[in-house]
Amino acid sequence: MSFENYFPVWNDLNTAQKNLISDSLTARQVKKGTILHNGNLDCTGLLLIKSGQLRTYILSDEGREITLYR
Repeated sequence: MSFENYFPVWNDLNTAQKNLISDSLTARQVKKGTILHNGNLDCTGLLLIKSGQLRTYILSDEGREITLYR
């Protein structure tokens, strides 16, 4: 994956900084409908989506899903 396409600052990092980030990456494949993060949990980090899409939503008091963004 070419990080400079997604993070313009990538080219400004030194080798040690790039290695630190690269070594911390975790690749995952998830099925449609999988919840990746619950608002009650600690931050999971930065998500970079190679294909597909994410949807962020909250639940109304009536239990309906309100989409914040796609």
